[in-house]
Amino acid sequence: RLCKQAGCIIGIGGAGGTVGTGKGTSLNSGRAKDLQDAVTGKTTNWDQREGKNVTVANLDMSQVTTALGKGGAKNFNGVLYIEDLTPGVVDPQPKTVRLQNGGTLPDGGLTVVSQNPVYIQGDYNTGTGSDPSVVPANATGNPTNTDSAVAPGYTEQPAAAIAESVTLLSNNWNDAN
Repeated sequence: RLCKQAGCIIGIGGAGGTVGTGKGTSLNSGRAKDLQDAVTGKTTNWDQREGKNVTVANLDMSQVTTALGKGGAKNFNGVLYIEDLTPGVVDPQPKTVRLQNGGTLPDGGLTVVSQNPVYIQGDYNTGTGSDPSVVPANATGNPTNTDSAVAPGYTEQPAAAIAESVTLLSNNWNDAN
């Protein structure tokens, strides 16, 4: 089980997150707070697969990258486990996790694991910040399938998302629609 192999664990039990470590990882209190702050709130969204509304816990991957990358987590093994354990009596809707702002990942890569369904919104591991048009394939629409899918100068990192299900959402995704 990858949850037992995770170097860092984010548990959501309400509006925010708690952070734990495992497999030899250590975080200073500032980095642990950065990971807690990476849980940027919850929204409700219609999920076609579920056929009902779901509660979506949003995780800002740029904050995760800052907290875990470049020495932010000592001995981090590259596996982040996140789960929303908010009790059903508090929130009866199914729980999901959305990874946002994931254009840049920590050096060495990142595997995100969850028992919940995961949405990945926008560019992921492409070297983008706030402007997706820096990726040549995004800027042109890639009609000949020859434009690069990463920003110039960015080195793709090993990356995986392992969850109950994984759904990709565009850069322009809007929950209201």
